[in-house]
Amino acid sequence: MAAPIIAAAVASKMAENKWTPIVLGVIIVGAGVGLYFITRPVLEFAGVIATKEERKIRKSKALDPSFWKGHIGKLTISTSKASAIANTIYRACDACRGNVFGETLVGDFLSGAQNENADVIVRAIIMAGNKYNLSKVSDVFQKTWGESLAKFLKSVGNEGSEKIYAALNQIEKR
Repeated sequence: MAAPIIAAAVASKMAENKWTPIVLGVIIVGAGVGLYFITRPVLEFAGVIATKEERKIRKSKALDPSFWKGHIGKLTISTSKASAIANTIYRACDACRGNVFGETLVGDFLSGAQNENADVIVRAIIMAGNKYNLSKVSDVFQKTWGESLAKFLKSVGNEGSEKIYAALNQIEKR
């Protein structure tokens, strides 16, 4: 019985002070902003939400398999060259994940292979030349292996993914 009376007395005293709602509002907003900037990086690290780079890849026109179809005049790549680039990316990315001829690589070789194969993927992306050509490569890739190139590239290890994001940004600007 005493608790409601005390709460009412505290509430009436707080109502007399004009700064109390402002102070409480600042505390609540500050806590919300702080939680956003603390929890977001943790959730990105845990893979619960997409990172900034992953969101860029999802929005990338260069990795959209149908983007090139509206810009046929801007293509400078043949279907056979697009297929060769797609094969290169597939083989290199498969090795990045540790799958070579159906076997899983272990130990120090895997980390070295990831880095070298990420370089191969970057060179293949740059070899496409522009976002229209890379879109055609993505189309060939999807038709050949039944998986989107964007999703496939996400499987590369962390060491190589930064290089790949940089190459995609470079292609997007062309």
